[in-house]
Amino acid sequence: MQGVGASMEVKHMLKMDKVKAVAVTMSPGDFSLMEEAGYVIEEDPERYKPEPMVESSRKLQNQQIQFGINMVRAPETWDKFGVRGEGIRVCVMDSGLFSEHSDLTASRISGYNGLEAVTPWNEDGDGHGTHVTGIIAAADNNQGVVGVAPDVEIYVVRVFDNDGRFFGSDIAAAAEICFDAGARIINMSLGGGRALASENNAFNFLANEGIISIAAAGNNGNTGFSYPASYPAVISVAAVDSNRNLASFSQRNSEVDVAAPGVAIGSLSTNNGYRSLSGTSQACPHVAGVVALMMSFNQTIPRDSILTALEDTANHPETETGRTDGFGHGIVDAFAAVSSLSTEFGQLTAPSISPISTPAISPARQPSMPSIWTTYSPLYFTNFNPRYFTSSPTINAIVREAIHCTSYSPLYFTNFNPRYFTSSPTINAIVREAINSIIGGIYPNPNYDDIFAHLISESKLIDVEERPTKLENYK
Repeated sequence: MQGVGASMEVKHMLKMDKVKAVAVTMSPGDFSLMEEAGYVIEEDPERYKPEPMVESSRKLQNQQIQFGINMVRAPETWDKFGVRGEGIRVCVMDSGLFSEHSDLTASRISGYNGLEAVTPWNEDGDGHGTHVTGIIAAADNNQGVVGVAPDVEIYVVRVFDNDGRFFGSDIAAAAEICFDAGARIINMSLGGGRALASENNAFNFLANEGIISIAAAGNNGNTGFSYPASYPAVISVAAVDSNRNLASFSQRNSEVDVAAPGVAIGSLSTNNGYRSLSGTSQACPHVAGVVALMMSFNQTIPRDSILTALEDTANHPETETGRTDGFGHGIVDAFAAVSSLSTEFGQLTAPSISPISTPAISPARQPSMPSIWTTYSPLYFTNFNPRYFTSSPTINAIVREAIHCTSYSPLYFTNFNPRYFTSSPTINAIVREAINSIIGGIYPNPNYDDIFAHLISESKLIDVEERPTKLENYK
């Protein structure tokens, strides 16, 4: 865009494969110039936090299992299969989180505090995000309520503040953040009436990476479409009441996939208490929790198999086969879904994962631009400069640390071995290439095993049998 639209302000830059797009604010004059220059331009559609239909506040003493948890048969799944979401990270895009709630497990919660979202992530002005998170992950601790998947990891991306106004580009940027954070599931209790191509492309990319994105079908009570729920790569969730009747406010259309409890749902509030809300916003996290239980049964099960089991085992109150625009394939059933998976896939115990955050990197440690980087693929180092490698703050921090070799944390190198640094193949490839570029000249035709063997032999890398806490400077 050099020389065109000089007065524009860049809001987001998306660099996911096949998504590349820029969100900017521009004047009418800039708009004309960009069109004349041949750029494809879309108006960024607004997104909204659905207003709750019913609300009441209350205090709970002993733990109560809400009807929704029982309707999706979560307790039966915990007892039969011993899965509670362990080892699975769910990214919650919402209004933030009251992270000090006593009914949340602090060690399993983290969030994003960078420039691409509203900050701080661990505040919640109106409580919407806190209520949604509680439905997924409230602790099983003999107090208050319990979530569908109480042992799941939660990663929060705050996409809107108290006024609830945000845009499709914010959702696409947040989706990229969720991906960088290692989320397997994305929960979006939000939506808007117009589609955005780059937003749709983002969720297509995530689907190809095995990530399951779930969104509220909408609360307008009509047959209109809501986005991102109505994109093909996103699960659209309708709401039902305690009698398994479709909620009057739940939107009905051809893109609705499944239904879940969404009327008078008790969950967490920001005053360390509890409240009851209704909406497809409340139905959506029930499904996210069910999918987390399915994934924690066996993390290697493909995305398509998860979705097939979710839909095929859903209970439809109106028909024994097929789907309807109101219920989709029916009300999700965690026990039936995991049982179905167990007939095809063996159970694998999932390893725990640590909360992730973007570390602060001192300006003094920013690398100058070495000539070696000129050989890098645009896949990893598009628009490279000494401060930013990619559009991902987390990846940037990891690579810069790999180059400068300051104190590493188990946060990034849990279960370290010579080939796998993290659960992200992209991050692994980047870090391995960074190390390769630094010491690759030691061998005529180096490979990663040789490089790590050399580092270990020189006592410059913790042995693979030990849990790494530090890497010495090996430049």
